[in-house]
Formats: sequence, C-alpha cells, structure tokens
Amino acid sequence: GASTIVIPVLMTEKDRLGGDPDLAKTLAKTPSVIAQTPTTQNKKPDAVRRGVAVMGGDPYVWLYSWPGALSPRPELAQSAKGVGTTVAAPEVDGVVRRMPLVIYSKEQLHPALALEVLRVAAGDPSFQIKIGDMGVEALRVPQFGKIATDDLSRIWVDWSKKPVEHSLAKLPKDFNKVIVIVGISAAGLANPVATSRGEVWPHDMQASVLGTLDRLS
Repeated sequence: GASTIVIPVLMTEKDRLGGDPDLAKTLAKTPSVIAQTPTTQNKKPDAVRRGVAVMGGDPYVWLYSWPGALSPRPELAQSAKGVGTTVAAPEVDGVVRRMPLVIYSKEQLHPALALEVLRVAAGDPSFQIKIGDMGVEALRVPQFGKIATDDLSRIWVDWSKKPVEHSLAKLPKDFNKVIVIVGISAAGLANPVATSRGEVWPHDMQASVLGTLDRLS
C-alpha cells in the first residue's frame, strides 16, 4: 500500500546468491527508488534517463561535482522507477545541516535521493532547475511547488521532521499511500550521521529531508 518505496542502500555488486533477477522483477512491479553515491573514482553513474530542464545559465559552475558515482547494477537501475544520489555536505565541524538536491557528474545532472523520490511519487518524468547570476535559484518537480535553495542547490534540513518507524518483524497491513523508506540499523551495517539533532541513521536523515521538501514545496 505504499505510494513509493525507497531503498537508500548501494547495490553495486552482483548478488552472490543469484537473487538479482528476482529483485529486478520486484522493483519493476513497484514504485521504487534506489540509491547511488558520488565518488572520486572515474565510475559511470546510473543509466537512468530521467528528464531535466535547465533554465538560465550553466549549472556546472555552481553544483557540487564528482568524477563519477557508485551506481546500482544496470538491471536494478533500469527496473526501479528512479535512482537518487545519497550525498551530504557536512559543515566544517563535520555536522550535517544542509543537503544539496542536485549534483553534477559525467556531464549530467543527478538528483539527490529525496528529490528523485518526489519525482517518482508525483509520476513526473523530469525535474527543473533554475540558474541565476548568483547560482541556483530554485528547483521544481512539476506536480509540486517551487523549492527554494541556496546557490549550490542546498536546503537547510528541518530535523524536527521525524519519520514513523516500524520494525520489519511487525509491519502494518497497509501503509495507506505514504512513502516508505527501507533502512537498516544493525551495528556494522549502517553508520550513523552526525547532525544538529545528534546522530541519526542514514534512512532517518533521508526521511527528514523528504519532510523538509514537503514543507518547502
């Protein structure tokens, strides 16, 4: 019953148990968004061909950029409805307070995971970015309102936007069209992120960013 299923987990390697074809089929049947992450290595980003409309100047001058990205296996990226980039921009003290919504890699613009989730949830084929004389002015998914950002496409994360949590052992029968983020919290499998709210799990961080976008749009 979820409107969109978000899996902020990198799936870059072949499943040693041979489960990739089954996972690809499941992703194809669900409104799913999976993750990639930028890297300093010369790796090819995801093969998803989502639309993007650029208004104004050259976004490359302003956006965070990387030589490449660790992307999902091609069959998974093509089966999912979207691939979003998990990226944070810690301040000088190492604490995450802001989040870029678009990055640049391999001469392409790649939306952050939360922005890609909005696009998939809205059923839109593209997102829009407006560039002014002083950098990024706004982003927009057509079915939502304008999202104001700073000149680098960052937003301040509202950490009061906390998700409702469920254990895998006790899931509700129906999620009633909400966005569901599937995260892991076992020690050694996921590293907490330092934020102004304290340490949070990466999937909780993505939920707070989504809550912030819902407030801003």
